[in-house]
This record gives sequence, structure tokens and C-alpha cells, in this order.
Amino acid sequence: MSQPGKQHAARATPQGSRWWPVQAAPKGVVHAEIEADLSATHTLVQSAAGLAALAVNEGRSDEMVWISTGSRPDYAQWYAGLVQRLRFEERGRFGPWELVQRLKDRGVIDGYILYRSDASEGDLYTTRPNMDQSLNVATSVAGLLLGILVEEAQQAQAQALGLDMLFDARDKDLAWCFETYRDRLSRNLLCTQDPKVPHIRDTAIAHKAFAVYGTGAPVPTVAAWLEPLSPVLGWNSGDEFAFTILPTLYGHFNTATNWSLNLPLLSAGTEDYAVTPFATLDPATIDFEDARHAVAFVMSDGDNVQWLMGSFCMAPDYWASPDHGGFPFGWTACAPNLLQLCPEAVDYLSRLSLWGRPSCLTPAATTTLTASANCAPSRTCWRGTRVRSRRIWRRTARRFCGSSATTSKARQPSPRMTPTRGRSTACWGCSPSSTHHMRAARARSSGRKTGTASTSRS
Repeated sequence: MSQPGKQHAARATPQGSRWWPVQAAPKGVVHAEIEADLSATHTLVQSAAGLAALAVNEGRSDEMVWISTGSRPDYAQWYAGLVQRLRFEERGRFGPWELVQRLKDRGVIDGYILYRSDASEGDLYTTRPNMDQSLNVATSVAGLLLGILVEEAQQAQAQALGLDMLFDARDKDLAWCFETYRDRLSRNLLCTQDPKVPHIRDTAIAHKAFAVYGTGAPVPTVAAWLEPLSPVLGWNSGDEFAFTILPTLYGHFNTATNWSLNLPLLSAGTEDYAVTPFATLDPATIDFEDARHAVAFVMSDGDNVQWLMGSFCMAPDYWASPDHGGFPFGWTACAPNLLQLCPEAVDYLSRLSLWGRPSCLTPAATTTLTASANCAPSRTCWRGTRVRSRRIWRRTARRFCGSSATTSKARQPSPRMTPTRGRSTACWGCSPSSTHHMRAARARSSGRKTGTASTSRS
């Protein structure tokens, strides 16, 4: 068993004005043929993909991994855009252990990190008694030691490939791990993930992030140790306020990314990418003398990265509803995060907006006040109405707009999203440029804390 492994000079572009870590782009991509489920096999492949991305960042390889997403149309759309954007070579499809062998032969993997599956009883993303955190310990050291994540039952298969055990995480806790490796872990990203869930471990490993779960020790110490305005990857346990208050106090932000897939590859080369702009509204055209009451129909929870990358865009109950376009409607969106993590999703939404479908996308989670040309004066003003079903869309539009939601063709442009840091947005814990985050960061730099709380959406 070896202690901390090789040191490599990072080759990724410096942070600059970004808040998400920079991922260097590959010249080639291989596909991992697995089910993206909660299995140890998925965890194994997540770690292999993370080590491949790390090797590209450090200039030791030119190849990254795309984890199979099955027949999902959303990720298929993002991958098609990714191929056009990065112009990489597709180098084949591999099973889990075939992929491990390939990466071992290419010098990407040095060995394996052994962990034990969490057998605690209870729902995911709850605080369960007797949780085994060895997977999070293993995730934290995998990028430092260049080891794949191997569960106890998989150890014989790893040894059959000639892999040596680099580290046994089974008897280590998070506090020990942080104190031992804090000087080598990234201070610009924190991973919070249930030890039963494999997702996003590729991103944590690619950027050498510390992986935790819960709000007890050493999480408060870690939150204070991170550089201000650091993203918190994933999702934590239990009460939302309890785990979002810590990032807020120290000027960080939650992102609701715990079910996201393939973030390393989707975020590769995004620092210079110019997305399709949204339709814009010229403030000079606003008639501030108009005394009519305005009503806005707004769908909330757009601060959730995994939802905007996943089922939101192509789900018939949301963006892909057959009633979409029938009347002006506002959507909250985490565009600043998506611009750095999955710009193809922003391109998809903005192209539909320019092609004539209404897309009043607003930074998460700002309530937008939209006045429709069809909206008759009303004594009632519903500000920021949240509409969650097709039936309510139609009924509410008829009552307050004086027209049918399926026939009204009024168009409302939406603000243009830009990838620059520091844009002023209202936020529920997910926008790095929100006022309370800026205040927290300033307080942090002066040695004070701020009591402003943030929340996020799961």
C-alpha cells in the first residue's frame, strides 16, 4: 500500500473569472457501457472517468470518458452538441473492466482505493444512523493517489488486472482524511454526496475535491477552509436550511447537482465558448406610465442544475409541454452555472427562444413580473404566480389574460444571460453572484461572518 502518489503540474486553464473549475478539453472520447444506477460498478466507472479527466487536466493523457446515459433524449442532445463544439475523436465503447484496463495501460490509473458499501437503513439524502463514509474518504483521495474506487466485493477483479491497493479507506473517517490531505485537496470545490450514490464522483476526482456528507465535523471547518465563492457540488443530508447555512456563512453556493452525469466532459472547454444569446428586452421600450396591473406566470426551481440538464427541457410537463407558447410564461434558470457546466443546455433553450417560442428565462431564482399585450387591466395582481400543471395554465390564463392559453400568441423576450462573474441576481443559494454571497465573501475576507442564509432546491 502506498502513501500519496505522484505530483503532476496542472495544465488546465487558470480560473480567471470562473467559479467552477476549468476542465481541459480532450482530443478523444471513449464510451463506458453501463447502467447509471446506484451500483458499485457505476461507482467504479465514475472514478475511472474522473481519473481520465484529471489526466487531461495534467497533460498526461488526451482522452476522456462519456458514461452511458441510455436512451435519455436530454443527454443525447447535449452529447451531440458536445461533439460539434469540441470536435474530438470517438475511440470506441468499453465495458467497466475493459475501461479500467485501457486506462491502466495508458498510465491514467496507478491502482485502486478500497471502500465498503454503506449498509445503513433509511431514505437517500437523510441522516441515517451508522452510515459508512468510506466511499467519501476514498473519493477524496482517489485523485491524489490515482486510484479507482473498488468496493470490497470487487477487489478480486481489480487484483486480476494486476492493480495494487493504494489505500484502504474502510477504517478512516472524514475528519482524519481532511486533516491528513487538506494541503493537497482543492480549496475551490466541495463535493457533498450520499455515500450510497455514485453520481458526480467523477467531477470530485477530476478536480481533487473533498467529499463529505452531513453537517457535523469536519464540515464547518471545511466550509471555513474553502476559498470564498466556491461551488458546493451535489446535495447534502436532511433539513435544507441546516446544510445550506454553512456555505452561505462562508460565501459559497449550493448547486443541486447530485444526480448530474458526465459533468467533466460537458464542462470541458467552456471557458471561451459563446452560447446563442437569448432574445433581449430594451428597457427603453418599457412604458413606465402604464398603470395597468401586471401578472406573471413563473415556474420556480430553476436553480436546480441537474433538473435543467435532465428532465426539464424535454419533459411534456415542463419546457416541452404542448401548451408551451400559448401565452407568455416565465421560467427561472441557473444559466450562470449551466454556461460553465453544460452550455449545450443553454444553447438549446436560447435557440427555441429565438425561433419564436416564449422563453422568459430569468436568473435563479428571481421572480419576474411580465406584462402581456393580451393582459386586460385587473384589480387583482398575482405577482410571481407558480403554475405547475397544464390545467392551471389554461384556467389562470383565461381568468387573468382574458384569452385562452392555447390561442394567445403574445411574445415576451427574456433577459440575455452572460457568463461573466458578478452579475447581480436574486438567489436561493445557487447563484455565486447573489448579493448575500458577495456580502459573505467580503465579510470572510475581513474576518467576520454574515448571518444571511441561503437555500437551494433538491
